Amino acid sequence: PFIKIKKEICLLKMVAKIPNCVRLYSVVKDPLTGFISIVTDYLNNENPRNLYPNLSIDDIRVLIYKLLHSINECAKIGIMHRDIKPGNLLISDDQIGR
Repeated sequence: PFIKIKKEICLLKMVAKIPNCVRLYSVVKDPLTGFISIVTDYLNNENPRNLYPNLSIDDIRVLIYKLLHSINECAKIGIMHRDIKPGNLLISDDQIGR
């Protein structure tokens, strides 16, 4: 399990400057339990089942463009996300201009 956490931390550091990717701020290990916490951006996102039906075509175009741009930037540095789906996207109102 620790190897997976180290890999995740490494990947988060690599995508730090890519637009619309989660930022890594810190990694904290609890001295009592040994649990590792990854501190990232807080995003007050809406449940996709509530958000998606209310998006306009223009909102969707903007979001898809941003998603494809970020995927392309990740691919340029050798990172490929293998599970892109609506439930794995964090979308806030400011990302769609609301």
